[in-house]
Amino acid sequence: MKTVKVFKAKILTASSVYRLTKKTDPLFESQISKLHLKNMVIVGDDHNAKTVLHELKANWPQQKKLFIGFITKGNLPGNKEYSSYESLEKILIDYYIDEILIPGEMEYNNYINPRISSKDLDLILNAAKKIGIKVSLVYIRESTPSMLPPFIKKSRIILNMHLLNFANRGQLELFIKRALDIILSLAALILLSPLFLLIYLLVRITSKGPAFYFQYRGGLRGKPFRMYKFRSMVLHADEMQARLMALNEMKGNGFKLSNDPRITKIGKFIRKTSIDELPQFLNILRGEMTIVGPRPIVISEIKKLQPYQHKRHAVKPGLTCIWQVSGRSQIDRYDDWMDLDVFYIDNYSLPFDLQLFVKTFPAILSGRGAK
Repeated sequence: MKTVKVFKAKILTASSVYRLTKKTDPLFESQISKLHLKNMVIVGDDHNAKTVLHELKANWPQQKKLFIGFITKGNLPGNKEYSSYESLEKILIDYYIDEILIPGEMEYNNYINPRISSKDLDLILNAAKKIGIKVSLVYIRESTPSMLPPFIKKSRIILNMHLLNFANRGQLELFIKRALDIILSLAALILLSPLFLLIYLLVRITSKGPAFYFQYRGGLRGKPFRMYKFRSMVLHADEMQARLMALNEMKGNGFKLSNDPRITKIGKFIRKTSIDELPQFLNILRGEMTIVGPRPIVISEIKKLQPYQHKRHAVKPGLTCIWQVSGRSQIDRYDDWMDLDVFYIDNYSLPFDLQLFVKTFPAILSGRGAK
């Protein structure tokens, strides 16, 4: 895949303000939000940074990485200024950055980068940690032992700064989680196929319109993906929501209404029992979701999140999570819901996933908090 350079982020020397200059590139705009691509930025645009980019292009063609641009020092007069945290976080969030590479040099077995001050480095690391983005320190060396793989002849990641607990998961743990996702979702789609057929017929018979409902939600890094559900509302329900906003029971971002007039008769039942969510096993099988993880939210809500709340997008969205087993719609403060998701990220483990998975069943059977 051909990588595309289209952006340059600037750090002002005087005030350490981070800037972004956007160039028109239709190809990039069509690629940036794709889930299968890993979006990367490189700090600096000196020889070391350009060597790292060269190695990425030459030796990682199958890695599905998309180069977004360089974060460099410079001066861009006339642009609107933000505080250092706000502007850098905006860059990382708006362009779905998955990883930051910081090239440097090795001197007496110590990693150094004379072009980046400790203050600027702290700002970058703190912003990445706040949102949940991987940072990799890279050093350049012209010669390497022959036993090293070809793709690290000149650039080699020597320290992956896993800034969040979830990022400390080993490859085996990631493999187990994905393997369970595939096994459980495939088994559910097969075993529940008679129920799928029954609900499909009931939805089609009892209301006008298709049986399935598709909506774009925020996936990993907030990248949009098409989420599947059984339709539980009347046609054009999304357009009707604007007229119901005055009745919104959710405090803050989001929307919740106890007696939502858009919900159909069969819709009330499948929402209470969470049967409407079962088609998301297909999203899980496709790798867009996982069994346990923060529930995917609509794209319009992502744009209103506070910076720290974007940490919830550091993992794939899930079918169930803490919010699902803690009362769901009984939680009427949106920020409380987001805080639960951030707590999950900071305390992730496979045993914790198992605990949440087991608790999901009594929560669904009781219908507690379902709307």
